[in-house]
Amino acid sequence: MMKLYGWLSLAALCALPQVTRAAPAVPPKALGSVEATVKFCAQADSKSADKYKEWGKLLVREMSEKELAEARSSSDYKETYETITAELEKIPSDKAVETCRAALTQSDK
Repeated sequence: MMKLYGWLSLAALCALPQVTRAAPAVPPKALGSVEATVKFCAQADSKSADKYKEWGKLLVREMSEKELAEARSSSDYKETYETITAELEKIPSDKAVETCRAALTQSDK
């Protein structure tokens, strides 16, 4: 069970700070990981959905539409997005909301 929570915390807490400081092009795997986490958290914690969406926009703020399209169409992005999504969906909803809110709080620091 802890492995499942690890996916969320790893994706949200580790990948986002790393990629927000990165060069304009975010690696497809990092993008897939964070976008899957953002989507999951926006659904799990719908009251804070706008905050998660803003968090996701922060990630890609310096990427062009072309860069985003290329990253999202890559096999690395798709595989990572699907894997993270599948793992996150196994988390009980109460733990998902708790963990998502903790990640959101961490991102504000």
